[in-house]
Amino acid sequence: MTDPINPDHYRRFPVEVIDLTEHLNFNRGNAVKYLARAGAKPGADELVDLRKAAWYVDREITRTGGVTELAETKARLEEARQRLREAHADHEAERARLLAKIPA
Repeated sequence: MTDPINPDHYRRFPVEVIDLTEHLNFNRGNAVKYLARAGAKPGADELVDLRKAAWYVDREITRTGGVTELAETKARLEEARQRLREAHADHEAERARLLAKIPA
């Protein structure tokens, strides 16, 4: 019978996952936990656990002052949106200027 408190997927390595994670901060410990159990927890999707680990790693990168790939992508997207808004405003101004030249 498997232990519901300390299941097999956390005890399949030479050291128990908790023996390592209790020496890490919250984000790093959770990343290790999800990496350790990925593909081993019955009924759990391996990719979901890997994405959860990546989520905690991104949070830790941000917490330590780094910029994650997601944050960089969001910043580039916002810059592109701003350029699009400016181009649209320029287009509308030019359109209005040209329409004003058409006799009624």
